[in-house]
Formats: sequence, C-alpha cells, structure tokens
Amino acid sequence: TYYWRAYALDPNGINVWSAASDTGSFTTFATAANYWVGRWLIGDLLWSNTNNWSRKALPVAGDHVRFGGSGGFFDGNCTINLTNVPGPLASLTLDYDYVRTVAFNTNAVVGSGVERMLLIVSNAIAILAGNLTFKGDTTATNEVSGGTSTNKHGIGYTIEASSLFIDTGGSLNANGMGFPRITGPGNGGNNSFKRGGGHGGQGWNYDLTNGLTYGSMLYPSALGSGGSDSVYGGAGGGALKLLVTGTATINGALSAHGNDHGGWIDLGGAGAGGSLILACESLAGTGTIGANGGGPDATGGGGGGRILILFGGTAKQRREILAWTLLETATKAVLIPSNFNTNNITVDGGGTAGSCGEDGTRVYRKASVPGSMVTIR
Repeated sequence: TYYWRAYALDPNGINVWSAASDTGSFTTFATAANYWVGRWLIGDLLWSNTNNWSRKALPVAGDHVRFGGSGGFFDGNCTINLTNVPGPLASLTLDYDYVRTVAFNTNAVVGSGVERMLLIVSNAIAILAGNLTFKGDTTATNEVSGGTSTNKHGIGYTIEASSLFIDTGGSLNANGMGFPRITGPGNGGNNSFKRGGGHGGQGWNYDLTNGLTYGSMLYPSALGSGGSDSVYGGAGGGALKLLVTGTATINGALSAHGNDHGGWIDLGGAGAGGSLILACESLAGTGTIGANGGGPDATGGGGGGRILILFGGTAKQRREILAWTLLETATKAVLIPSNFNTNNITVDGGGTAGSCGEDGTRVYRKASVPGSMVTIR
C-alpha cells in the first residue's frame, strides 16, 4: 500500500505539499519528460547544469524535453553551449506557460558538412509560447552558398523533426543571429552613415558600394550581413534549415530577420535578412514566415533575405531535391502551398520610403512534381 503527496510551487512561488492521497497504487513511466526547472534570478540558467533539470541529470538521447508546466512566472531562460545536447531527442516542447527563451548558441550540437549544426528530434517540436532561437556560425565557409576562404558566407542550424507546431505567441527564430554589424559579404561598411547590410536584396546606401547581394536563391543557407557603423549597426539574420517529415503548422512566427540599427536616425545601418529552408510534407497555419531586412525608420534599411519552401512528396524526395538543387535552374509553374497564405511569407527590405533595402528572394517548390517551381522576387 502506498500513499502519495504532490510537492510544487504555488502561483505565488510558495512551496506547498498537497494533502495525502487515498490508498492506491501508481506506476512510473520511462517516457516521462525531463523538465527544465531553472529559475530566473537563481542559478546560471545553463542547459549543462544538472541542477536545472527535474531529473537532476542532463537530457539524453530519447528524452522528452519540456520547458514550462512547473515554474510559471519563475521559469528562467535556457542557454545551450558547448556541444552538450545529445541526439536524437524524443520531443521538444515549450509549453503555454513558458514565456522565456531557449537559446541554442553556435555549435551547441554537432553534425557534418552543410549540416554541421544538426538538431534531431524524433517526434514533434511544439512551441506553444516563448522563443526557440538558433545562432549561426560566422566562421563557416559554406561553399554551397558560394562562400570562399576569403569571403565566408557563414551557416546556420539544421533541425529535423517529425512535425513542427508553432502556436500564436510562439516563435522559432534566428533573428539577428547572423553576421554582426560591419561584417559579412554584404556588410554596410565601417562608418557612421546609414548603410544597410545586404544578402538576398541589396541594403540601402548612398552610392551602392556596400550592402551587396550574395548567396543562393535555390538553396538559401547564408547568414545575413550586418549594417554600417561599429557601434550602431544592426546584425544580420541567421539561417535555419527545417526538415519536417509531416506537417509544419505555423500559427506564430518562423523567422530569420535582420536587426534594426541601434542609434539615432542618421547613425548606423540595419542588418540584412538571413536564410530559411522549410521542407515539409504540408504547410498550414495562420502565422508568419519571414527573413526581412531590419530598419523600421529612415535609416539605411537592410536587404531582404532568402526563403525556400519545399513541400509535398516524401521526406526522401525532399532530401534528394535539396541535394541536387544547386545544379538546377528555376522553371516557372504556379504551385504554391494551398493551406498557408503566402502573403505572410516575406523577404521585405527594411526601412522607409527613400531608404529602403531591396526585397530578397522567395522560392516555392512542390517535391512530388519534378521540375515545378515558382520564383517570386
């Protein structure tokens, strides 16, 4: 015979024991989640600290990892460093009461080649609230994007999952996670004039000598470049490649936007949008997908980034298309995702009239129809 009591924090943060249960039995489950219990203002908030996990052990391959559902207001952010994330995880969830950020820094997980930072989740990634962010690697050459040893394009994370669900108020993003200010192949230059960084579209500048375009329209994987000025320039957007076996439902935000400038209206340029590849069986939802340039006011707007949406077919077909896509040229066919408003997929140049960066590139492709593609610039 067993009796049980629950122990938890109440909404006011007070430790509370429940009343003892009636006589009964219980079963423990090996599939129970490992919850993040890091609290803000307490501790280091690092994934690598066992005290920040409900099991007092770091997540291991096969674990269901969950943020929220335990501390509410007292939940802290989580930072992931130094290749200490195993794979594949069984699932990854940011719950509705988790309004913080889970941040994967550069090289928190290790892959190889063009997928040198690879996070694998066997089942679902669900972002019900809060932010899941990924920082790019600016030291990567990224030859498939056109980078060289002297002109590196940088690279971002590849994320594999069986399904992806981002609810309203949730965000999976690499905003400002690309090249820092005044760096990158399309940087705005090291001066105080308002020159935006470039990538898929040219960043705005007076004489068109900075903020140049680069990267691949058919396989967007480069990081966005930073804007001008070593103090006030905005960082470029990062890069994400999402390989989803089933449905990707985006009711919140999926993005790799460039950052706005950080100074007065005449100081600094904004960062360019980064790169997004979303390959999935089907795409649904009412949210937004974007790789916009930064700069909401009359500063030098960043150029838009690059997006590829690859849908339909099988996961194997989509993989094969991505592997060969650099050998192809775009052929026009009106095949776009039918369950998602493509007006919500944006690669807009930042800034206002008179100082806007150029828009970037969007490519939609249906994997089950060979040669089908529609390109919108």
